[in-house]
Amino acid sequence: MNKRLPSRNELCACGSGKKYKKCCLSSVSVVAEKLSPELYLRKAHSFMAKGEILSAEVEFKEALKSDKNSIDGLVGLGQCLCQQWRNDEGISLLLRAGKILLRQARKTKDVRWLLDLAYLMINLKATAKALPLIDGALAIAPRFPRGHHTKALALQKTSVENALISSKRAVELAPNEGNAVILLATLEAKQGDLITAKQRLQALLGSGLGIDSARAMHELGVTFDKLGDYSQAFCCFREAGELNLQKPEVKRIDKEAVFLDIKRNKQVFDEAYLSSCGEKINDQLQAPVFLIGFYRSGTTLIEQVLAAHPKVVSSDEAYLIPVVAKEIVRISKVEGCFQDKVKALSKEQIAELRQFYWLMAEQLIGETLSGKVFVDKTAMNTLNLGLINTLFPEATVLFALRDPRDVVLSCFMQSFTLSPLTVHFLGWVAVSKFYVAVMGYWLHVRDQLAVSWMELRYEDVVKDMEGQFRPVFDKLGLEWVAECEQFYQYAREREISTPSYDQVTQPIYQSSVQRWLCYDVNFLEITGQLDFFVQQFEYKGGGGAVE
Repeated sequence: MNKRLPSRNELCACGSGKKYKKCCLSSVSVVAEKLSPELYLRKAHSFMAKGEILSAEVEFKEALKSDKNSIDGLVGLGQCLCQQWRNDEGISLLLRAGKILLRQARKTKDVRWLLDLAYLMINLKATAKALPLIDGALAIAPRFPRGHHTKALALQKTSVENALISSKRAVELAPNEGNAVILLATLEAKQGDLITAKQRLQALLGSGLGIDSARAMHELGVTFDKLGDYSQAFCCFREAGELNLQKPEVKRIDKEAVFLDIKRNKQVFDEAYLSSCGEKINDQLQAPVFLIGFYRSGTTLIEQVLAAHPKVVSSDEAYLIPVVAKEIVRISKVEGCFQDKVKALSKEQIAELRQFYWLMAEQLIGETLSGKVFVDKTAMNTLNLGLINTLFPEATVLFALRDPRDVVLSCFMQSFTLSPLTVHFLGWVAVSKFYVAVMGYWLHVRDQLAVSWMELRYEDVVKDMEGQFRPVFDKLGLEWVAECEQFYQYAREREISTPSYDQVTQPIYQSSVQRWLCYDVNFLEITGQLDFFVQQFEYKGGGGAVE
């Protein structure tokens, strides 16, 4: 028979004559505590997988109470905190893990985990702090290709020349490693060595190696575009998109979700509701400035000009409003779609959500935002205008406009992390359909909003920055300052997450205006979809902004 453990107040089975709670129960608890870290870690990872970050944070902290040097616990908790924009806390934990891994790697000569951590930190925009870990790994294993490749990834935005050196070394050590070859060709193209980049990518695609053919084909398209061979470039972009669409993870994406969401926005957030939102709020909290638009419409450029002002703080695609949306889903007792939950919010709930937003914003920035103009730049908050109007009807919305043909082409040519939104950029007709849906929603809703809004045209900004921004700063209660003209110097000091980094870290230029004319023959396929918006936003049929 299995012996049962005595209850707390029974005599201990060890024969001491003491009650169990005063005797061996404590030692059993110690054993249980020593066994608990793995259980806490399993629970933490389960919460992370479900997106329950706060619950995961609790479990990771419990694991670390038992083993303060747990790599899994330190890295997991670090990621949790970074996902809550508590970056200083999160990165410090990752660096603690890095020091432990570095000591271990010096003994084992195995640097793989150390490089995995460095790669994670690069993705968390802590590249400068990741570099010492990479250098430490290379000091231990100087002939390990992935170490040089990871260093090239870390340096590719801030120092293409040094990134190229590391990338070449990676390919020398692993000539058949597809990712390393693609990165090397990408860096060669950035440096102007276009023929070498083209030949390298063509050889890779014809090699029969197990590579990400979609990515290689896309980079070949970029190279052909820089060479001025626009016909070949378009063919490459189209084939890259088709290859991506065949990937299992892409097939699982619900491509119709965004169109259903827009339809519900129009139905639930009707004119009567939107125009009445201003009556619901009566607190003293400040209102953000929401910088929105369509992808590749100049939102990053506008953000960097604004952020160069000493009284402006910006977010850089922080997705604060989507976090608030998750909080609404959590607290709502209303059945129905998300829009119904928003429409049913009470004044008290709205007040709490406004406070929640500012708490998240200050965690993101790492400082109090009182007395500052806060710019929440997230392009696709265009789809969240109903929620923004509900929470912040006194806010200002800046909407970025650009020639629809340049926007569609740029999205089709750009490499994005795939999501239910960006998946539409994999097809030429699909990207046009998506643009029509989103921009059609903007035209539908803009005159019904309680919020104040302004449109800023990319073409006008690059032609006359000061003239375009003075009215914007006037609206925000600020004066134009000379620092804004040097926005690109400010941008170089930041880790910008959007694909526009290369563009906004150099002085203003106009080469992106009317780029669609290089691909005009391809627009015959979609011109019928875009004509209305070209006319509505007052662009000429031949391209370029109306004077």
